[in-house]
Amino acid sequence: MRVDLSKRFWSKVAIGDDDACWPFIASCNNDGYGNFRFAGRIEKAHRTVWFLIHGEWPTAHVLHRCDNPPCCNPHHLFTGTHLENIRDCIAKGRFNPAAKFRPGRPKLKPRTQWTGERRGEWCSMAKLLPADVLDIRARYAAGTTQTILAKEYRVDQSAISNIVRRRNWSHI
Repeated sequence: MRVDLSKRFWSKVAIGDDDACWPFIASCNNDGYGNFRFAGRIEKAHRTVWFLIHGEWPTAHVLHRCDNPPCCNPHHLFTGTHLENIRDCIAKGRFNPAAKFRPGRPKLKPRTQWTGERRGEWCSMAKLLPADVLDIRARYAAGTTQTILAKEYRVDQSAISNIVRRRNWSHI
């Protein structure tokens, strides 16, 4: 069965030179990672590559040296722990949890624009960037209502009230 699985999988990959990325050309998720369905479940394409090459599913994360989510080139893949995956993401400037809360916001943000920065700490639950807070204050001072700002930033009106009253955001 693995021969059929292998043939079916590699038919969905644009294989090129050893150094080039080999993109998965079938279904991809919202983050750009390939989705491969078999045995009634969906697995990420780069994890499936690991299985096909090594004969077993990875117990850790499979990371990309090329930082290209649809890439399935086995030479570009390596395993790492969850912490190593997060550190790799941060080092490459891709980590911004606020991106998933606001449609249209680019997902790649430099570290200086992470959310929830306060006294050198980082809060993964924060929905707003420091720049958003400054924009909210300026627009509120110019006459935009808290209700409109809350809808635009997808937060509760009480969060906007706390921002304009400098509660929990006094450091910005």
